[in-house]
Amino acid sequence: MDRDGGDACAVAVEYDADGTIIPVVYVRRRGHMAEHALPPHPLHTFDTDEHRRQLAECLAPLMSRKADASRV
Repeated sequence: MDRDGGDACAVAVEYDADGTIIPVVYVRRRGHMAEHALPPHPLHTFDTDEHRRQLAECLAPLMSRKADASRV
């Protein structure tokens, strides 16, 4: 994500403004970067169905681009 280039994604575990540990998904597509904070969990369990659903939503634009390219 630190270099210019093609589409990319990264996931990090960070602290929000209140000091709560949260997973954050960074997605770069077509030169624009978006940051998506996923919900916190009191036991830092980030492999829940809700986290998977939200992660899939964040990555959908990257996946659809690859699906579109494979049709060509």
